[in-house]
Amino acid sequence: MNKFHINPKSGDAGRCKAENGNCPFGGESEHYPTAEAARAAYEREALAPEESGLTWPPVGLPKKLHQAANLADIVRHYNDDYYDGGAGVCLGASAFVSRKLLDAGVPHKLVRGEYTDATGEEKAHWWIEANNWIIDASRGQFEEKTYRSGVLRAGHPSYRVTQTFDPGHTSQELVVAELKRCFSEPAEAEAYHDMLLSFEEEGDAL
Repeated sequence: MNKFHINPKSGDAGRCKAENGNCPFGGESEHYPTAEAARAAYEREALAPEESGLTWPPVGLPKKLHQAANLADIVRHYNDDYYDGGAGVCLGASAFVSRKLLDAGVPHKLVRGEYTDATGEEKAHWWIEANNWIIDASRGQFEEKTYRSGVLRAGHPSYRVTQTFDPGHTSQELVVAELKRCFSEPAEAEAYHDMLLSFEEEGDAL
């Protein structure tokens, strides 16, 4: 009988060809009768670590989104450390990541909506959705006590979409303009933008 497993490095399902139970991808309990069953079991087990950021890139994230996801997560860490998780800069940070996706020719939307935090309070928010994934560079403002990845599947119950925008208007100049609206001092907006540019180089190297 055919058995299928998941390669944990790639997340791909494959037919097991090992003999005598010597599969490097696990024992009997990690093998399934179909590729679909193997994938479903793997995603169930990976859901919690995916959202917590312990699995990177998140399980099932298309490769065309990896660079933008890397960039968004680097920005999210920076926001967590220096900008109260990104409170007040969600539009500017999202516009910056949007420009990265736009340059790569990846279809996506800038999204305006609400985030429901752990207390049940709804707060105005901006993020990106692409290929049924949320990319949120400032999610940390809502998750103060636990590490949470800003890259997760669209339709997450904490996110409620109210309006979507095509990203075609997003240019470097407009990213700067959005950031200037986020900060009271133009110099602070420019310093934040310069830091984001340095993160872009770091994200490309990952």
